[in-house]
Amino acid sequence: MSKWRGKVVVVTGAASGMGRAYALDFAAQGARLALMDFDPNGLEETIKQLKQLGNLDCLSQTFDVSNRAD
Repeated sequence: MSKWRGKVVVVTGAASGMGRAYALDFAAQGARLALMDFDPNGLEETIKQLKQLGNLDCLSQTFDVSNRAD
């Protein structure tokens, strides 16, 4: 049993690269995900890949963490 099963993991930059890789890896270990990125298309692609893995326990939001107003 994974230590991440059922835990909430927040991933910023989840639309590509390392952020997407982290999201996919944590999902494979049973984590619940909260994903953020400023790229809505990339974030949607990450969610699509998560659904293919069978992980539907995911919250996603598009915003720029460097923008205080967001």
